Order: sequence, then structure tokens, then C-alpha cells
Amino acid sequence: ITEGVPTMDMVRVRRFIQGSGLTIIGPNCPGVITPGEARVGIMPGYVFSKGKVGVISRSGTLVYEAVAQLTARGIGQSTCVGIGGDPVVGTTQVEALRMFNEDPGTAAVVLIGEIGGLAEQQSAEFIAKEMRKPVIAFIAGATAPPGRRMGHAGAIIVGAAGTATAKKAALGQAGAVICDSPADIGEVTERVLSEHGYARLLGAFGHLEKAWSAELVQAWSQPGALTGGLNYYRASPLYPPTADDPGPKKLQFNPENFMVHVP
Repeated sequence: ITEGVPTMDMVRVRRFIQGSGLTIIGPNCPGVITPGEARVGIMPGYVFSKGKVGVISRSGTLVYEAVAQLTARGIGQSTCVGIGGDPVVGTTQVEALRMFNEDPGTAAVVLIGEIGGLAEQQSAEFIAKEMRKPVIAFIAGATAPPGRRMGHAGAIIVGAAGTATAKKAALGQAGAVICDSPADIGEVTERVLSEHGYARLLGAFGHLEKAWSAELVQAWSQPGALTGGLNYYRASPLYPPTADDPGPKKLQFNPENFMVHVP
């Protein structure tokens, strides 16, 4: 969490932990939280909800902003990591992406970067080569003047690669879905989840998005319908029958995080 840790101290820390099995988050970060299970740091737990979306951010404040939008839309989070905004950090974006990529409890990742350094370009390379899950990305600092440090020690544009434009271009080319405004993170994440077969389940009685059939909503609204991992075979306007796949979709419901998955 501590701000102002000397960069050379963190260089020595990074070298010390290599091969040790230790994981360090930060410095200059809000910590890490797995909603409903554990929190290490200073994140306000009440805005988080348990679910399937991982969040990685160099900015602590933007973690809360993004999570508040996700929670308001009924989209829970698997784990949220504020990796910190210093030039050298204990856990990098790529290392966090790799952990989410291997986590069976994560279906998608929200990546919040910012100007300065090459972390987002390195993340783009990993996304293009290895990432199997959708990534929604936002880059803070698009209006920052070159050479001016904006808050974090690492948020300073030095050369073209450090600009928000360059970072968004790299991530977009790698396959990430780009948000141009932090206010769009929740909406874009919801759309991406829907496109990848996940539908939002709202409320204790299973009110689904209006695109799903009323028949299915009624089925999940019955007493006891939210107990156990239920499978329903219902057609949906989101997935109309095709010549290659004429049958109705098998909808898998996970009551722990209120998510519906269409395989």
C-alpha cells in the first residue's frame, strides 16, 4: 500500500522474490480482494460482489469505479487486484493476467491501465499469444501532456509508446475490447459477457435480461429454483436455431454467482 517506495528498493525486492513462491502486490496500491473470501489492503468491501470477472488496475480509485459499475449491473467479481502505479511493482499486469487466465473461476478480465511505461504493450503481447478469456481494457491519462507526471510515479509519458493512444492501439490489435471512457466499463463488460455466452441474472427470483424468453424467467422464478446447479433447455432470442445447431441451448446456472452460461 505504501507510497513513495524507492524504485531501486523495489528492484531488489523483485530480485529477492524470484523463485521464492511469494507474491507481492504493490507498492502504491489498494491491495487485493476476493469478494466473500478475503481482502488484503484498503479496498472498500461493500462495493464488491462475488462473481466471474477479474479486475486488474494500476489505479486504485478506478478499481472502485469499475467494480461499482459491475456490481450495479449484477456482474460479480472473482478477484480484484490493484497492482500499483509505480515503475517497478511486485506483481505485473502480465503476471496478473496469467493467473486469471488459469483461474477456472474467472470468465473475463477488466484491465485498467494508464499512461507511462510499457506494461500495457507487454499485456497486449500476452493477450495475443496466450489469453483464452475476453479482456475489456481502459487506459487512463489520455489528455495528459507529454513529460508531465500525473499522480503515480509510473504515469509519465516518455516517448510515443507511453501514450494512451499507443497503449489502446496495442491492446485493441491483440483482441482486447477498448473502453474510451471509464464510465463505459460496466456497459462494455456486460456486452462482452453476453457475446461470449454469459447472461446476467438479477435479483433473488431470477429475473433475466429482457432478451431471454419469458418462459425461462418463469422457470427460474419458481420456489426452490435457485438451489443447485440447474440445467434448463430453452430457446433464447439471443441464440436462435441455425442449420448447424437447430436445437435449443443448454443453459447452465451457477447459484453462487448468479450467472447463466450458454455453452
